[in-house]
Amino acid sequence: MLKHNIYYPAHDVDANGISPGNLQSIYSIGEENNHLTLNTKKLQKLIGDAEEQGANTVLLSSEFFFKRVNELAEHVPGAKFIAYIRFELELLESNYNQAVKRHKRVVTFKSPQTPRADSIKFLSRHIESFGIQRFILRPYSKTVFKNNNIVSDFLAQIPLSDNATLFVDSRKINPRYSADGVEFKRWLNQYELGPLQEKLDIYLQAQGSNAPPYSFINRDTFNWLKAGYLEELENFFKQHQVADSDRFIRECRGIEQDPIRVQYIDRQRMSALIKGFITESKENAQLILRFYQDNHAKARSWLDKAKMQLLYAHLPLALKVKAKLSENGGGITSVVSEALRNSFERQKTTAVHAGQKVQKRWANSPSRDVYPSVEVVSHHIPNTSGKAFALALSKVYRGSDLFNAYSAPEAKALKNGQSIWLPSGTRIVHGHFPFHENQLKVFPNAVHICWVRDPIERLWLHFNHTLNFQQPYHLHCQLLALAKQNGLSTLEDLFDEFMKVDQFSSIKNTYQAFLTPKGIDKFAFIGSIHKYPSELERLGELLGKQFPANYEEYGAPEIENAVSYEKNKVLIKNEYKFITDYL
Repeated sequence: MLKHNIYYPAHDVDANGISPGNLQSIYSIGEENNHLTLNTKKLQKLIGDAEEQGANTVLLSSEFFFKRVNELAEHVPGAKFIAYIRFELELLESNYNQAVKRHKRVVTFKSPQTPRADSIKFLSRHIESFGIQRFILRPYSKTVFKNNNIVSDFLAQIPLSDNATLFVDSRKINPRYSADGVEFKRWLNQYELGPLQEKLDIYLQAQGSNAPPYSFINRDTFNWLKAGYLEELENFFKQHQVADSDRFIRECRGIEQDPIRVQYIDRQRMSALIKGFITESKENAQLILRFYQDNHAKARSWLDKAKMQLLYAHLPLALKVKAKLSENGGGITSVVSEALRNSFERQKTTAVHAGQKVQKRWANSPSRDVYPSVEVVSHHIPNTSGKAFALALSKVYRGSDLFNAYSAPEAKALKNGQSIWLPSGTRIVHGHFPFHENQLKVFPNAVHICWVRDPIERLWLHFNHTLNFQQPYHLHCQLLALAKQNGLSTLEDLFDEFMKVDQFSSIKNTYQAFLTPKGIDKFAFIGSIHKYPSELERLGELLGKQFPANYEEYGAPEIENAVSYEKNKVLIKNEYKFITDYL
């Protein structure tokens, strides 16, 4: 540029080729609040440096200048501004991607309430204040760019002293992440990333370069926004003459939405990203370990805890052992004892199950009709904090006392009121099976117990578990098909649609199906998860047990569809009516 009498100050770029440009050439950044202040001393020095090198024009470029046009125009009266006008519909998702990549955005994409383009609003205000003569306006489109790239197009707007024509074969930098990459990074953003940020960014950009296109906007919203933004863009071009604007408008009018993605990442896709990142280098694995060590205790929801464990699970075994040794001051004794302890617990559990299988194989009959020794029948209604209660049970019952009836044949038999084979000495039967009157005969001396939680909360948990773990798989496929059919991109909107359609009525009436209208009075205990500590104490008194406190295992979910919470309650009012006395 200097050969053509144009002074373009050098600036740093990061490993991805990304930079705030010439921002710090004329601005100072506050150390405490990061507030930008125009530094007139820097500005004067810049002009002096340009004159010393024989330049007659200073060229500065930074996205940050866009919202500082007012003060720049006043302090540099002779300045002209080159502005690229991008179709706001494309800008929306691009800005969101950038916010997740660079600015720690953790919330999902939110569509604007009105189709008003902020970029055009700002630009129109600047033009009105300082006059169109101070602006060079260009459409942002590869088909319109000179030589099909933005750098050549940009240089073509700058008058060169020798009337030269510059051609630059620019490369693409800062490509957007894939849909999975955005969701992975969005989840990570709630924690401090430290040195993981830069390495992960490089990986996710490379991974996203060849990923299929996607959109996070609902189909109906996309069409509504497109119509509004087109009208606004056409009105702007009517007021201001912009070269190639007709071709640009035609291109914007022909834009079709990319395939819509529901904004979440399931366990399988997250695993693929973690594996890909870790296998790239040993340093990456160490960065993941450091992130896990610094943040796993901060995970609160069941889903965040599961994702943290997924990160750890993919680390090389040697690195895990080394980390354990380091945690224990380099001594191996405690590491070995912990490993032996964990191994013993696993072996004990395995031995109980193995013993039960052997006992069943050698039993004279597959099952007995009656089990008078069973004291408790625990009906685990899905997504009612079963993990917390299972932990509590394991603390007060021996392994041989407790029989988990979670296998499909066992749960189905109990659901139909049939007996199942139980090992001798079983005192409590626990699993995903509803109440049946025949169970009163099979277990004549047992009390029936269960836990309940707010029906909408339970459904929200069930809904998220299905999508994130693909279990049950047929329901996972049905939900994605529902999203595709209705052009939905958000979990909140998909959940609302799930609540409305009759296809999922059986899932939405789970309490009535598990407790049954005839069986609810037969339960000796129906505990509210919302009062877990006191309810667990009440259950202990009923069973004559002292349950230890394990309240950290219980975490109430955030209902992200809170806006339509009351509306959805009405849709399952019978479910609420059925258990309202127990909540």
